[in-house]
Amino acid sequence: MIKRTGPKVMRMMVAASFILFANQMLWHLPLSRPPPSDPYADAPSVPSRSRMERNKTDTPFAQYSTAHNDTSAPKHKSQQHVKDKWKPLPWSLPSVPPNQKSSIEFMSELNELKRSMNIPLPWETSDPLPTPIFNFNLPKSATLTSSEFFRCGGIASSHTFVPFTSYRIGDCIRENFLAEETPFKGCDRNNKTDEVVEFYSDFGIQGPHCFYPSLHDGGLEHIAKYYPNATIFMLLRSAASWYKSASNWGEGRLLKAFKNRCGFLPLGNTTQEDWEYFYNAHTEKLRQYALKNLHITYVEVELNEGAGEIMEVYTGINSTCLMHCYPGPPKDPNVDLKTYTKCQPVVAPS
Repeated sequence: MIKRTGPKVMRMMVAASFILFANQMLWHLPLSRPPPSDPYADAPSVPSRSRMERNKTDTPFAQYSTAHNDTSAPKHKSQQHVKDKWKPLPWSLPSVPPNQKSSIEFMSELNELKRSMNIPLPWETSDPLPTPIFNFNLPKSATLTSSEFFRCGGIASSHTFVPFTSYRIGDCIRENFLAEETPFKGCDRNNKTDEVVEFYSDFGIQGPHCFYPSLHDGGLEHIAKYYPNATIFMLLRSAASWYKSASNWGEGRLLKAFKNRCGFLPLGNTTQEDWEYFYNAHTEKLRQYALKNLHITYVEVELNEGAGEIMEVYTGINSTCLMHCYPGPPKDPNVDLKTYTKCQPVVAPS
């Protein structure tokens, strides 16, 4: 005998069927929110040189002159983003001479060469340094110290970001480099006072779209094209001191970004000696550029106890403006944040 289903049971079965059908339909509906767009999707990029072409050069960085393409290496999210959306730009560094000159030795040689060619030196004619002034120091190499020194001397300065914005100078000049625009178009003024920036420091960027004008091919030439009479000002740490600071910053994030995002050194183990050579090669590249482009005013000073007096000779800014400056709050929990200042005297008072 077949039992008939009552009206109440039928209603329950119909309701369950409707809920099941509705769930199936909703499951296949598209998301109402579109995926985020990539602001760099349409950005032009410079093709990388082939591995064969790179190996023809005689620099120790030849085989690493563009970001790596090691598909067997583990891919972090940032690396994958670079691989998918950004074609790394070619870069290069020269070899470091066996007996690399000190800053004092190099400046003496450069100044004598300019005198022999009747090229005026601002510090010998009591003229101010030509502006804009570019500090191509690598991160953790006294970039904030340099910026605060010139700010103290009354020079409108910009460090890392366009003043009073969250827009990184490195992003700005990379976009202008790719678009073949004026390097600092859109980032050459203080966003609060509208004054023209005359000193720039820390204007490279590690990524995800890495760009350093003093490392990537054509970066220096691009700036010189629009600012042929500018000044390059370098305040150098020792390579060992820079490595210690760079490797400690953010638990090593800076050097990891240099490797993984920028491809400046090979993946895998790298030694302190590798990084120190990289730092010295970067200095050598700027020196070679200064020797080939004598119209550029070039100043290089080693950061030590006597640096303030030397910088005063070159810039006319009082030596007391040179202080050790550190970005961010101190890590020492015992420091009173109410009285803490980011800049401290180079030599502590006795």
